[in-house]
Amino acid sequence: MEVKKHHHHHHPSRSLERRLMASADQEMLNAAAKCVLTLSASDFLVVIFNQAFDMTLSVRSTLEQQQQSTRGSFVARDVPGLRLQQTPEQMYEALKNYINVWIIQPFKSDPKVVHYRDAVLSLLTRVLDGRAPATSTAQWAQFEELVQIKRDIFGHAAPKKQDSVAYDVTLRLDGGVALHTNGCVDAARPLGQAGTKAEVDTVFLANVSASISRLRSESRAPTTEELLAIQYAYYLLERGAQLPQCLRGLGAPGLRPYTQTYLAITDPGPDHIKITCQDEDMLRKGVTVHVEYIDRTESSDRDLVEAYRLPSQLAVAKVRLHVADTAPCSVYIGRPVFEGLPYGKGFAEFAREYRDHSHSSDPDFFFHAEVLKAVHGMAATCTAMFMEGVSECKIAIERMSERQGVYFMRALHSNVARDASRQFLSAAFNLFTPIYSERLGRNVEKPMDLARLAIHMTLRGGFDKVTWDGSSSTTPSPPVTETLNYKKMLKLAHDAHRAGLLTYVSAGMNKDTVHVPVEAGIDGIGIGVDLHYMKERTLGAFDCDKINTVITNRDAAANTTLGKGGRLLAYLDYKYFEQMQDEKELKLNEELWQAMLAREEKAVEALLAKIPAPAEDERAKNDNRYMLHAQRLLKRMNTSRAALVTRATTEADALRTQLKELVAANDTTGVRFFLAQHIKPRPVPDPKFKTELAPMPEKSGPLSPATTTQEPPAAPLALAVQRVNGAASLERMEAAHLAQLRGRQQQQSRTPLRRVVIDSADLSHVEHFCQRFDPRDCYVIGDVVLPAGVTEQDLIRQGAIIIKPKLSVQEGFDPIRKSLYTVEDLEKLDQQIYKFVQRKEHTQLERLAGYIHDGLVLDLLRQATAGRLIVGVMGGHSMSRLSPIYAEVAHLCWHLARAGYTIISGGGPGAMESANLGAYMHKYGEEELEKAIAMLCVGNEGFEHEYDNVRVADEVRKTFASTGEMSLGVPTWLYGHEPFNRFASQQAKFLSNAVREDILVNICNCGIIYTEGSAGTRTEIAQYVVPNCYSHEQGDDFSKPMIFFKNFWIENTVYQSLLAVAQREDAVCNKADGYSKRIYWESEGDKVFKIIEKFCINRYGTAPDPVVAAEPSLAPAPASTSCGPTAADAENTAKRAAAEAAVAEWVTHDGMTVGVGSGTTAAFVVDELQQLAQQRHWTHIVCVPSSFQTRQLLLRKGLTVSDLMTTPAVDVDIDGADRCDCYLNLIKGGGGCLLQEKVLASSARAFVVVAHWEKDCPDLAGGVTGPFPVPLEVLPLSLARVHAALVEHYGDDVHVEQRMTAPGTDAVGPCMVPFVTDNSNFVLDVTFTREQLSIPARLEEELRAIPGVLEVGLFTCMVTAAYFGVKHPDPQHGRPAVYKRMRLHRELNEAVTASRQEQALRAVLDAVRKAKEAGRRPVVELDVDLTALMPFERTIYALKQAGREWGIHELVEDPQAYTGGILPGYTCDAWNAFAHRLRAVAPQLMHQYADLDWEGKEQNKFARKGDPGYSVFSSFHTAFWANLELMAQDIPTPGLRQFVQKVEQRGGVVVYLSGRWLDEQLFPTLEALRRVRARPNVVFGNPNKLSDADNKAALQQRVVQEYGTPVAYFDDRAANIAAVSSALGDKPLCVQIGIPGYTCNPDIAAAEFAVSTFDLPPEGKALVLLALATAPVSATSALVGVRPPPLKFAMHVIPKRAADTVRVCTFNCENLFLRFKFKKHVNDGEQLLHHGWCIDKTDVGVFDADEKRLTAACIMEVDADIIALEEVEDLVLLDIFNKEFLGGMYAHCLLIEGNDQRYINVGVLSKFPLRDLRTHRDDRYPGAPGKLFSRDCLEVEVDCNGTPLHLLVNHFKSMIGGREQTRSKRRAQCERVLQICKERRDEAHHDGNVVVLGDFNDYCDGEGDVASGVTPLAASMLFENVLLRLDPEERWTHFWKGGKDPAEAYKQLDYLLLAQSLAQLNPKETVRPQVYRKGCSVLATRYRGERFSGLPRMEASDHCPLYMDIVLQHGKVGRGVQAAGSSHTQDPST
Repeated sequence: MEVKKHHHHHHPSRSLERRLMASADQEMLNAAAKCVLTLSASDFLVVIFNQAFDMTLSVRSTLEQQQQSTRGSFVARDVPGLRLQQTPEQMYEALKNYINVWIIQPFKSDPKVVHYRDAVLSLLTRVLDGRAPATSTAQWAQFEELVQIKRDIFGHAAPKKQDSVAYDVTLRLDGGVALHTNGCVDAARPLGQAGTKAEVDTVFLANVSASISRLRSESRAPTTEELLAIQYAYYLLERGAQLPQCLRGLGAPGLRPYTQTYLAITDPGPDHIKITCQDEDMLRKGVTVHVEYIDRTESSDRDLVEAYRLPSQLAVAKVRLHVADTAPCSVYIGRPVFEGLPYGKGFAEFAREYRDHSHSSDPDFFFHAEVLKAVHGMAATCTAMFMEGVSECKIAIERMSERQGVYFMRALHSNVARDASRQFLSAAFNLFTPIYSERLGRNVEKPMDLARLAIHMTLRGGFDKVTWDGSSSTTPSPPVTETLNYKKMLKLAHDAHRAGLLTYVSAGMNKDTVHVPVEAGIDGIGIGVDLHYMKERTLGAFDCDKINTVITNRDAAANTTLGKGGRLLAYLDYKYFEQMQDEKELKLNEELWQAMLAREEKAVEALLAKIPAPAEDERAKNDNRYMLHAQRLLKRMNTSRAALVTRATTEADALRTQLKELVAANDTTGVRFFLAQHIKPRPVPDPKFKTELAPMPEKSGPLSPATTTQEPPAAPLALAVQRVNGAASLERMEAAHLAQLRGRQQQQSRTPLRRVVIDSADLSHVEHFCQRFDPRDCYVIGDVVLPAGVTEQDLIRQGAIIIKPKLSVQEGFDPIRKSLYTVEDLEKLDQQIYKFVQRKEHTQLERLAGYIHDGLVLDLLRQATAGRLIVGVMGGHSMSRLSPIYAEVAHLCWHLARAGYTIISGGGPGAMESANLGAYMHKYGEEELEKAIAMLCVGNEGFEHEYDNVRVADEVRKTFASTGEMSLGVPTWLYGHEPFNRFASQQAKFLSNAVREDILVNICNCGIIYTEGSAGTRTEIAQYVVPNCYSHEQGDDFSKPMIFFKNFWIENTVYQSLLAVAQREDAVCNKADGYSKRIYWESEGDKVFKIIEKFCINRYGTAPDPVVAAEPSLAPAPASTSCGPTAADAENTAKRAAAEAAVAEWVTHDGMTVGVGSGTTAAFVVDELQQLAQQRHWTHIVCVPSSFQTRQLLLRKGLTVSDLMTTPAVDVDIDGADRCDCYLNLIKGGGGCLLQEKVLASSARAFVVVAHWEKDCPDLAGGVTGPFPVPLEVLPLSLARVHAALVEHYGDDVHVEQRMTAPGTDAVGPCMVPFVTDNSNFVLDVTFTREQLSIPARLEEELRAIPGVLEVGLFTCMVTAAYFGVKHPDPQHGRPAVYKRMRLHRELNEAVTASRQEQALRAVLDAVRKAKEAGRRPVVELDVDLTALMPFERTIYALKQAGREWGIHELVEDPQAYTGGILPGYTCDAWNAFAHRLRAVAPQLMHQYADLDWEGKEQNKFARKGDPGYSVFSSFHTAFWANLELMAQDIPTPGLRQFVQKVEQRGGVVVYLSGRWLDEQLFPTLEALRRVRARPNVVFGNPNKLSDADNKAALQQRVVQEYGTPVAYFDDRAANIAAVSSALGDKPLCVQIGIPGYTCNPDIAAAEFAVSTFDLPPEGKALVLLALATAPVSATSALVGVRPPPLKFAMHVIPKRAADTVRVCTFNCENLFLRFKFKKHVNDGEQLLHHGWCIDKTDVGVFDADEKRLTAACIMEVDADIIALEEVEDLVLLDIFNKEFLGGMYAHCLLIEGNDQRYINVGVLSKFPLRDLRTHRDDRYPGAPGKLFSRDCLEVEVDCNGTPLHLLVNHFKSMIGGREQTRSKRRAQCERVLQICKERRDEAHHDGNVVVLGDFNDYCDGEGDVASGVTPLAASMLFENVLLRLDPEERWTHFWKGGKDPAEAYKQLDYLLLAQSLAQLNPKETVRPQVYRKGCSVLATRYRGERFSGLPRMEASDHCPLYMDIVLQHGKVGRGVQAAGSSHTQDPST
C-alpha cells in the first residue's frame, strides 16, 4: 500500500487525538482527514467476492419484499451463521450453492433470477481465471460490471458520477486501485492524524462512516466508488483495523436529548445494515442499535439457545461503521460459559450430583475452579466489543448464586478495558430463573424479589446498568409487563436510579406494551422478535412499519403526563444519587414519586409545572457521565458544599478550584477519582423481600425468662501479669497463684495473650522454676540468668517465647504495662505512641512489642472488669455536645452507673464521651450532671469540632472529682488524631483496632446500647452479632441484649435488616429463644434500663447492688393527654396486645391504606399505627376511619386521614367486635357506627378483628356477659315501622329497644335523647334467641330485607383474621398474650357434592326417626378428629414443626400459602393425598425438597428423629398430637350444632367416639366440644393401644350399654367404618366424611354415603326433594299394613309456565301448627280437672312434622310465585316452615293473626315484594256485636316486577255445625268481600289486577245455588270462578273421608276468583287452572295419578293446592300506589 502523507510526525493515535481535540487548527484536522489508500490486486479480488456475497443477500431481500403480497405478511432473512470460506475458490462455491438454494429454488418462476445467477457466476469465473496477472483496468471493470448486474435486473439507474464527493479512484499500472478520500469527515469528530498504517486505516474508516451518514441523510444509493470504499472498509475491519472511538453514549437518566426511554432495536446485525442504518430520522429518535442473536429456529429451549448468543465481532464492527455516533450501539454477550457445568444446571445442583460420587459437594469449589477462564474469556469479549466503540455490553448473570454472581461481576468489571465514562457494563437477570441467596439460605424465586436482588447484586458487582429480562422458552416470550406492571417497574426504576444504575427491560415487548416502561421512567426497552416478520417460530426480516409504530407509541407515551413525570422522576432520582439536591428538591422528589406511584395525573401535572426541568446544556452535549456530574456540581457551588467531605470553607474552595481545573482539562479520569474521593456514597440498598421482611420494632422486645439461674462472673483473681526483675521478686509469687493463673487462662481461651513476663532478671537461685511457671505462659525478655539445669532451648521446646533485645521501641513507650492507662498517663504518652503507630513501616521487633502491649492491656482490662456487670455504649465520634441525644445518653448511663452497672465505651469523643460522662458523674445528683453538660457546651468557638476543646472537659473534671471506677474506655490509637476521652476513669487503649473491637463487644456481659454512629459502630454491631448467633453452639448462652437507641438505626434500616437475619437464623435452627429475642429498639431511656435490668435478673439471678439509691424514673412522667382507653385493667391490656399483634402483622410497608374501625379498641389500633409510623419514619400511611371520633383521634395523633370517596380501595381494615363466634361471624355496631364499619370492611382486601378474650364465643348468642343485642341502623322515618315488623316477624322472643344516649333537656327537665349515628340515623338494639342466631347469614339477609333497615350489625363471612388478647398471659408455660384465628372456608370438600351430602344427612335423620318409632334408643356416633372437630390450629402448628425439623422454610413461614390452602389430615392416607396434591399445586416446593421422605406409612407415624423410617409425616403426626392447648381450640365442623339438635328432636342422641391414647387429651376434647352447646357424650380411651379401627370396634359395647342402639356412624377413615359396622349386629348407616379445607382419604369417593359438613337444610328445595322418590302405592297395600318402601317422591310433569305470567296459588295446609309436646302418662282424670293438659314446655316442634314434609313437597313442586296459605298458626311458624321445610324459597312472608282462637290464620308467601296490606279482622257482623270474619280477609298488594297484583285472601266460616246452619255467616262474609272490591275499584277508578282466593269452606253449583253460602261471591258478575273451566269431575279440591255418601267426599272448597277484566286477558281457551293432588290421601281413590306415599295414614293436607298462571294487565295502578301518594302513573315499560 502506498500512502501520501501530509505530515511527517509520527505520534501514537491517542496522544494525537487529544492534541487535535484541544487544537483550533482546522486545516490540520482537514489534512488528517485526507489520504490515499492503495488496494493491491489480491485485496481487490477479495473485495469483489465480498461485494458479490453482500449483493446476493440484498437481491434475495429485494425479491422477498417484492413477493410479500403473494406469500403473506412474511419476509424471510438469512439466519446469521459462521463464515467457513477462506480462499476465493471456496467463496465461489459457497456463493454458487447459496444462489441455487436461496434464490433459484424459491423464486424460480421469476426469469430474472436465472439471469442473475448466470451473470454473477460467469463474472466471478472470469475474475478467478484472470487474476494472475491481474490488471487494474480489468479488476475495476469487473467490479463495475458486478454492481451493474443488480441494477439491471431490478431496473435501477446508476447514480451520477458527480454525486460521489467522497472518493476518487485511480487505476494503478501494477494492479489494484488507489482510493483518494476527499476529507468528508466532520471537523468536530476527533480523529488521528495520518501517520502509521493503523492511523491511516482509522482515518479511512472514519471517512467511510461519514460518507455512509451522508448517503443516509441524502437518501440516495451509493455510487460504484462509494460501494468500493464500503467494501474495502469491511475488508479492513476483517484485517483488524480499528474504528475511530467516536461513539454515542447512553447518557444519564432524564438527560437524554430526545427521550428518556431508549428503544433497543434488536437484530444479529445484517438487518441493521440493510434497514436500521438506512434511516437517519429513526436513528436520531432515541434508539439503540442492539446486536444480539434472537433466532430460535433450532430449539425453543431457552437454556439451549443461550449457548450461542455471543454475537460476531465483525458484525458489530460493520454495524458501528454504519451507525458511527448517530446512535448508541450495544451488544448482548450472553451468559458466562463454564466448561464443567452441564446445560441447565447451576453450581449448587451440580455439586449435589458430584457429591454422590464421593467428591466435594461445595458449590464454590466448582465455581472457583471455573471462574478464572470464564472471567477472562468474557472480559476479552467485552473488551473487543468496547474497542469497536459499542456503548454497552450486556451479560447474563445466571447459573450462579448471589455470592458467586457478585464475585463474577467484580472480577469482570476489573478485567475489562473500556472508557468507563461512556461504555457501560449491564447485568441481565432473568425473572424466571431462581438465584440461590447465601444470605437467605434459599432460592429467590418470585420475579419481584429477583428484580430487587438484581439491583443489589449489580451495585455490589460494580456494573453500571441492570436489566430485567422476562424471556422464556416460548417464541415470542410473554411481555415482561405481565410480570412487572407499571407500579413494579416504577419502584424498581426509582430504587435503581437512586443507586446510580441505569435500567432496562426486555422480553415480549410490543407496540401495545411499550407505554408501561416509558411511564415508569425505564432507561431502555429491548424489542427484537416483535419488530420482525414472524412465521411460526421463524424470524423474518425487519418490518419497518412495526418499528415506526413502536417508536410512535413510545413517543406518544413519553408526551403524556405520566411519561413526562417518569422522565423527570428519573432525572431527580439520579440527582439524588449524585447528591445534587437540597431539602426543597428532596421534598419535591418524594412528592413526585408518590404521585407517580398513585398515577395521580393532576398532581403530576402540578409538580411538572413546579419542578424545573434540566437545562438544555445538560442534555446530550456531553454524554460523559462523570463530566456531567462535575459540571452540575460546579453550578451548585453554594449547595454542594454539604456533599463534600470537608471541615473548612477554605478547603471547600480549594476543592472547587481543583474540580474546575479537571473539567477544563477534560480529564475524565481525574474527575472520576475526585468524585469517588470527595462525594459521600449513597448506601447500597438491600433487597426487600415481602416473605423475608422482619416486623418493625416493637416498643420493647421480648425478654425471655432464663431456664436456670446463673451466677455473675467470678471474682477477680490476683494480677495476671507480673514483671519479674529478679529472684527476690520471683520468690514472692506463690505457686497457688500461678496454678490459678494457668487454670484461668485455660478457661478463658479467647484471651490472645496471658503471659508472665520475665524482664532482665537473675533467676539463677530460683528453685523448682519449671514447677512454678508453665513455660507456655512465659515471655523471657532481654538478658535473663536462668537457674542451673534450665536452658533457653528447654524453655523454647516447652512453649516459652524468648526475646533477647530490650523492648524499648520509642522513648516513653513501654510495652510492658502494669496497669490500665489513666488520663494522666495519656496526657504524657498519647501523642508519642500515636506517632509510633503512624509510621508506615515497623520492624519485626516493634510489631512484636505491639502484640505484647495489646495482650497485656487486654489481660489488665479483664482483671479490671472481672465480677462486674458491664453495659457497653457504642456510638460515633461526631455526636455534638449540643445535640439532645448527647444529654439523653449521659442521663441513661448516669442511672445505670448509680444502679451498679459499669459503663464501657469506645473511649473516644461524641457518643462515647457522653456515656463515660454519665458514669463519671454517677455519685453526683442530676442537677450536677446537667451543669456538667452545660459546661461542655460553651466556649467552643474557634474549634472545628467542640470535642477538640479539651479545656472545658478538664474544667468539668476539676469541678467534679472522680467518684469511682464505674466508667471505662477502650479506645485505639487508630483514631489517635482525636482527643482521648477525659471521663473514662481507666482506659484500655490498644494499638490494634481489631483486638480492641473484639474485646470491646465481648466484655459487655449485660448487652450493648447503640447510639448513632458510622463505620466503627457498624463494625461493633457486626462483631456482637456473631457470638450472639452462635451462643447455643458454644455451650453457653452468650446471647446478650443489643439495644438500638433512638431512630438513627431505624432510618438507615440497620435494625430491620439485622432483626430479619436473626429471625431467619432462629427459624432455620429451630431456636425458640434465639438471639432475635435479644434485639431491641427503644426511644426512651427508662425502657432501656428495664430491658437491661430484667435481662440481668433472668440471666444472672440478680441485679447489681445499687451504688446510689435508684431514681424513680429517668424522666418525669408526662401528663396524660390521651383521650383513648388506658391499659389499667386486664381488658384493655388484652385489647392493646391484640391491636399490637394485628398492626405488626398486617401493616407491613409505607404507603398502605389502613381502615380503622370504631369503639374502644380503635384507640389502641391508632396508638400502634402512630408508633409504627414514628419508629419506621413512614410518612405515607393513609388511614380511613369508620367514624367521626376515630377520625378526630387519627388527626390528633398526626396520621394522614382519607375517606372512601377519595380512597375506595383499602389494603386492610382493623376493627373491633362485640361478639365473634367460632366461624368468625361477628356482632358489631355497639358503638353505633355499623353502617360505615361494614362499608369500610367490605372495601378492604383484608378485614382483621382485634378484641379481648370475652368477645370470643362459641356462638353469637353466648359470651361471658350474656347475649349481646344485634344493632340495626334504621331511617328515622321508618323507626316505628321497623319496630313493628320485628315484633310481627319474630314475636315475643325478641327484645327490641331504641338506643338512647346522654340526657338532654326539654320543657320539663332532663330527658334521654335518641342516639344518632354519624349518618343521622337511629339505632335499634334487637336481642335474639340462640335459635334465631344459629344461622347468622340467613338472619342478616332477613333483617336487611325489612324496608327502612339500612344496615345490620351482623358481619358474616367477612373476617380474614381475628386476634384475641388473653386475660392472664403466661408465655413461660405456652400461654401467649394473643392468639389468632384465621377464617375457615366453609366450602364443601371437593370429593362430596351438595346433593350427596344432603342425601346422606337425610338418610341418617330418617334412620333415627324410624328407630325411635320402633321403640329403640337411636344413637348417632361421630368420630372426633376430622369429623366432629376440625383441628385447624393443630394442623398449622404441626406443619410448621415439620418444616422446622426438615428445613422446609416455606412450611415454617406460611403453610397455607404454599399448599394451595389445603391442609392434611393426620392419617397416612390423608397425608399421602395431601403430598400428591402438593405436586400439582406446589411443584417447585416438591421439586426443591424431592430428596425428603414425604410418604406417610402406618408403621412410621410414631417414629422419632433418628429412627429408621423417620419422615416428614412422622414429624407432622407427632406434633399434631403433642399440643394439648391447641387441641382445645379445635373448631366444630360447620352445621354440627344444628345437626345434633335435629337428631335429638327425633329422639336420638349423639355420641362422640375417640380412640385417643392419653387421658390428658380428654379435657381439651371436652373443651372443644362445649362449643356445640350440647351435652358432650364422649366414649373415650384406648387402654390396650389397639389400632384406631380395632379400638373403636371394641368401644361399641360401651356405646350400646350406656346410650342405646347405633343407627349411624360418621368417620373420616373407611377402615374405622368397616370395623364398627362389623362389630354391630344391626348394621348402622355408615357415613364417611371429608371436612372442607382438608385432603380426605381417597376412598371417600367409593363410600355409599359421604358428607363434608353437617349443614342442614341447604338453601333451596333440594332437601325435601332428595328425601323423596317416585313410588306409586295402592290404597289397599297401605291399609292392610304392608310395610311400604321408604318415603319417595312421585315425579310428574307440571305445566310449564310462560315467561310473562305469574303463578298464583291457594292451599289450605291443614293445621300447620307449632306446639308444645304433651308429657306422657297424664291420663288421670283428676289431674286433667285441676291442672288441665300437662305439657313439656322444654320441647317444641312442628305438629306432625313428617306429614308437613309432604305439605312442603307439594308447595315446592307447585313452585308458585305467590301462594295463599290457610290454617297457619302464626308468622313465626310460617317463617320456620319457609326456612326449614321449604329451604327459604320465598323471600317474603306475611301473616296477621285473625279471630280464630285456635290460631288458624291466613298467610301469604311470595317471591315478589309485598307493597301494601290491610287487614279486616275487626270488621263487624251487620246488626251484631261480633266480628264478621272467622279468621280474616287479608288484603295485600304484590309488586310483580313493577305491576301491582291485588289479592284478597280468605278463609270463611267452616261447615262444622251444619252447612245450612252456618250458611248465613259465609254469605255475609262474601258480601263484605264484594263491598271491599267495589270500594277498591272506585278508589282506583278501574277494577285492575284483582284476585280473590282462599278456602271458602263451601261449594257452589252455579249462580242459582241458593243452598251455598258462597254464591254471592263465587257467582258474582265482578269475578270469574276459573275452576269452572275444568270438567266437573276435575273441580274437586277437598277430600273428606268421613261422609256417608262417597260423592260428598269430593268437593270444591278452594277458589280462585279473577276480576272480569283480568279473566278476559286470560281466556279459558288458553289458560286453565290446575289442581295438584299428589299429596292427597290414598283413600281418595278418584285420583289415580302419582302421589306421595310410604307412610301409613299420611297426607299433605285434606285440601289440594289450586293454582293458575296469570298474565297481568300492565298499566293498571293498584291501591297501594295511590295510597303511597303517587302523583302520576308509572310507565309500565319501566
